[in-house]
Amino acid sequence: MSINGVEPPGAYAISIFHDEGNNKLNTNFFGERNEGYGFSNNVITSFGKTAFTEVSFIVNDGKKPLILA
Repeated sequence: MSINGVEPPGAYAISIFHDEGNNKLNTNFFGERNEGYGFSNNVITSFGKTAFTEVSFIVNDGKKPLILA
């Protein structure tokens, strides 16, 4: 996947999830995610919010390869 035209340079983060049909990320009673998800910097969490400082990366003038887990 390629994202072009990111302006201005700075700190960004990416989160993705695999929706299985209802247009939202499903969780169980304890708040744990039931559908596939991932964050930039290969950060893996079990539940709750993920800190921006953990998932953020710097975009400058060049390309930035990322791994989403």
